[in-house]
Amino acid sequence: MDCDIKRYLKVGIIHHMAYPEAFSSEKTFEDTFLRVLEDPYFDVVETASTPWPSMKEKIRSWVDQAHMEVAFGAQGKTLSKNLNLNDLDPAERKKAVAAVKEGIDEAAEIGAFGLSFLSGHYEDKTIFQSMEVLIESCQILCEYAKQYSLPICLEAFDYSIDKKALIGPSLRAKALFDTVCLQYPSFGLLVDCSHIPMIGENLDDNLDPVVRYVRHAHMGNTYIKDPSNPAYGDNHPRFGFPQSENDADYLASYLKKLIAIGYLQKDKPMTVSFEVKPQKGELSSLVIANAKRTLADAWRKV
Repeated sequence: MDCDIKRYLKVGIIHHMAYPEAFSSEKTFEDTFLRVLEDPYFDVVETASTPWPSMKEKIRSWVDQAHMEVAFGAQGKTLSKNLNLNDLDPAERKKAVAAVKEGIDEAAEIGAFGLSFLSGHYEDKTIFQSMEVLIESCQILCEYAKQYSLPICLEAFDYSIDKKALIGPSLRAKALFDTVCLQYPSFGLLVDCSHIPMIGENLDDNLDPVVRYVRHAHMGNTYIKDPSNPAYGDNHPRFGFPQSENDADYLASYLKKLIAIGYLQKDKPMTVSFEVKPQKGELSSLVIANAKRTLADAWRKV
C-alpha cells in the first residue's frame, strides 16, 4: 500500500518473546526492555508479570518517557502454574481467576492500556460444561477490571496442537463473546495470525464470525509440519523459517483482512504486535530485523 503504515498500525512487539532471556535477571530484563523502548520503530511494548517489585514503577516511567504504550499479557499467570479458567474443579478454577486478577492489578500498576489472557484445556465429552464455566470466569474478570477501567481480552490459541485451549476455533469464540459481551461490551478478542494455521482455519473463517469482538492483534509465524522439530507449535519462529506457515504474503493477507473487517482504519491506528522468538542459535536482533523487513514487504502488497 502506498501509504505510511503508521497511519493504520501502532506497531508493537512482545518483549519477553523477542528476548527469551529477559526474565533471567533484573539487569537483563532492564537492558532488553530498554532496547525495545529506544527503537523508534515501535509504538507499543507488550510485557508480562515480573518478579521484581521495583520494576513496575520503572516500566511505567520508561514507557511514558519513550512516548509509547504498554500492554500486559497475563497468559503466563495461568500457564506457569498449570491453572485453567475453565477447570471443572471449582477450587482450581478459583485459583486461575485469582491469578489473572493479580495480572489485572499489575497491568493497572504499570499503566497498561489492556490485558490479555487465555482459556485452558478441556475434554470433548465435557465441552459444554467447560464453556459455561469459562463464561463465568470471564464475567468475574470483566467485573474485576472495571475498577481500573481496564479493557481485557481473551486470546484465541490452538485447540489440538500445543496449548490445546478451549478458545480456540472461531465459532467457539463467537459463542463465548456473544454471551459475555451482553453484560461487558468492552470485553474483546485478541487474534494472532500465527495461531490461525494451528486452528486449521483460513482468514475468512477465523475472523468473519468475530468481527465485532476483535480488540487487539498479534502477527507472527508457526511451524506445524513435524512435532519433533523444536520450533513446532506455539514457538513463534521468525518469518520465513524453513517449512513454516507464514511469511510476507500471508502477513499481507492478514493485514488486508484486518482492514476489511474495520479493525485497521486510516488515521485511526490500532495495535498489531510482533510475536516472534529466536530459535536455538538465533539472535534476537536478527529476528527483530527480520520481522520489520517482513512487515515492510507485506505492507507493499496490501
